[in-house]
Amino acid sequence: MKMSDLHGTWNLKSIYSQSKSGNQNFHFGKDAIGRLTYTTDGFMHAFIMKRDRPTFEGGGIDEGTSEEIRSAFQDFDAYSGRYPVDMSDGTVVHHVDMARSPVWIALDLVRHFKIEGQILKIYTDEFFLDSQGEDIVVFVEWERL
Repeated sequence: MKMSDLHGTWNLKSIYSQSKSGNQNFHFGKDAIGRLTYTTDGFMHAFIMKRDRPTFEGGGIDEGTSEEIRSAFQDFDAYSGRYPVDMSDGTVVHHVDMARSPVWIALDLVRHFKIEGQILKIYTDEFFLDSQGEDIVVFVEWERL
């Protein structure tokens, strides 16, 4: 495998977290949609969202109720930044410089990956997630466009 195998645009096939006890959580639904791009000049962009999110009843892009805006925020994720790759251990680090959540800005997100034909499999290190109350790993599978 070579670094250029990572370059390009990928379409989301699945995303879920799994706890040590085996519980799976499909936060964006089992039919989530998304795109991931790795450019040849060293930038990455990731977008993931729940399919068929409802529009705001007010009709405008910023005319939602507090609950509609909260739901729209929670059902969408996006971030971007530079990425170095270590082909020897199959890791890529996303140096986040823009994100849906300001908490992620300036984070270095380590991602383990494997490419099998046209499929890119990525997973995180184990981390504690308060909302689930236990350690989890997030698994994401992408297909090359």
